[in-house]
Amino acid sequence: MRPEPFGLLYVPRKRGAVASLGALRACLSIGAVTARPATRLFSDVAASTPPSPPGPRSLPDSSSRNAAGRHSPWPLAAASPTLSRLAAHRSLRQLSTASNLAKKSSRRKGRPRKPKIEPAEKYRRQAKILGLEDGLSEEQRRVLHLVVNHGKSVFFTGPAGTGKSLLLRRIIEGLTTQHLEDSSSRIAVTASTGLAAFNIGGTTLHRFAGIGLGKAPTEMLISDIQKDKKFKLKRWKKVEVLIIDEISMIDSTLFDKLDTIARAVRKKDLPFGGIQLVITGDFFQLPPVLQGSDDGTPRFCFEAEAWKTAVPHTIGLTQIYRQSDPVFAGMLNEIREGRLSPSTIDTFKSLSRPLISPGDNAPEPAELFPLRREADAANTRRMRNIKDRVNTYHANDGGTVTDADTRKRLLADCIAPEVLEIKETAQVMLIKNIDKTLVNGSLGRVVGFANQFTFSNGTWGLGGRDTVHGRLYPVVRFQLSNGDTKTELCEPAEWSVERWVPEPWSDTGWEVETLATRTQVPLILAWALSIHKSQGQTLELVKVDLNRVFERGQAYVALSRAKSMDGLQVLNFDPKRVTAHPKVKEFYASLSSR
Repeated sequence: MRPEPFGLLYVPRKRGAVASLGALRACLSIGAVTARPATRLFSDVAASTPPSPPGPRSLPDSSSRNAAGRHSPWPLAAASPTLSRLAAHRSLRQLSTASNLAKKSSRRKGRPRKPKIEPAEKYRRQAKILGLEDGLSEEQRRVLHLVVNHGKSVFFTGPAGTGKSLLLRRIIEGLTTQHLEDSSSRIAVTASTGLAAFNIGGTTLHRFAGIGLGKAPTEMLISDIQKDKKFKLKRWKKVEVLIIDEISMIDSTLFDKLDTIARAVRKKDLPFGGIQLVITGDFFQLPPVLQGSDDGTPRFCFEAEAWKTAVPHTIGLTQIYRQSDPVFAGMLNEIREGRLSPSTIDTFKSLSRPLISPGDNAPEPAELFPLRREADAANTRRMRNIKDRVNTYHANDGGTVTDADTRKRLLADCIAPEVLEIKETAQVMLIKNIDKTLVNGSLGRVVGFANQFTFSNGTWGLGGRDTVHGRLYPVVRFQLSNGDTKTELCEPAEWSVERWVPEPWSDTGWEVETLATRTQVPLILAWALSIHKSQGQTLELVKVDLNRVFERGQAYVALSRAKSMDGLQVLNFDPKRVTAHPKVKEFYASLSSR
């Protein structure tokens, strides 16, 4: 592509003045302007003979640095006085006018306009290219169409294992590609908890909103956001789609506050200031944390005044993928709704028997605890009982954010630990997908340590670790769902916090900026897990003691992690501990009657 001169800044020729206009805007945004005086700007365009631009792999010299010290994509001369920003903006306005006149003139001359693609056809092409609908059920496709194709605000819900997480990832993918070319649109991916947010590549709802804990009066929160024009206010004004995962843990007071804030800061008297909402979760699962309500019960999000107008479409997913046994799936649905039949009670009581391990090195059932500190204490006790050397792995954190405190805050919700200590024979859980058989949630046991060389030639288990050079990583024998085992060398994997940023020199005008990364061995100790950490996981072997359950929804979340009754052990089953909140039952009953 032949370059076109613009002062002494060279840009690829695309559409005449339009390309130059975009180039000047790009330079203004990074603090670099052409070196010729403004009065000679247009004469230079007509008269200058451009030198060849640098090759794609050539390094720019010091003369091509802009005011911020960054390398400009194209060289700038350093002869004449620097073009002032005021003059540059004036030239930008002149160029914009000239560009618009050129467009109108070309249309009058009969140049054919680019055919307009209807939204439905655009979505169909996009879905086909990206494979957005591959593997989705009819009800999941309906949600995808409503959100991505029609821009509707939707709440989709359903029991555990109905593919809510998969559908949400497809929605995020579709919306992201759809909005890439529109610099005025933004997608906020959020969740009620840090762990849930990290799993979908987003942030917490509180952090996005810039409201801290959200307990301050609404007027004070609005004032605080409006004062922070650079970050909080800009974020609220730019966002077009707000995604909220695990909605069951958001209370109605916060939801109403966010609606009021959005209307005020966006100056639009519409539900959530005109923002499209994509909400998912199951209100039968973990409820909101009590905020001192008058009657001592949680205020669910569907009780909010704003809910009725902000979420006009509700779709329930019914097809269950996690449990292939329809009898077990039906029993779990009874647990979910708190209505147990005598046969279901008898069956769960019979599951108190010990689970039979498939082999000597096979993993034990993962025991689920209501509190994280209980799970951590159980794992620590089991580690102390192993008389072997500790292997310690420190995470390597990086990213474009250089401030250590900011980076630490971004990675605070990463499931990969900052420091991982493992011994041989320790029970671990994989926290990163490796292939179709080894996925996030796979349980295994550490059977040794190796590097790529010793693992690939099969010598890792023949000699002492001291005779092997280089960093050694855990070798884990995982238990597969079909009863087989698979031995895998677990080398470090990467987790990242990313965002899309404008990039005028890329083909799409956008690029991904990696704010923070964590590189760590993709394992955690897994003799015990908290119920909260297990939410969203599928476990082959699970042990649940209902004596420890203290909150509605905990029993259902814990029991529904199991794929089958053969892999589930239930201790102290008591129907009185398996209850659903009356408000939630009433809400879902009203949905089914529509």
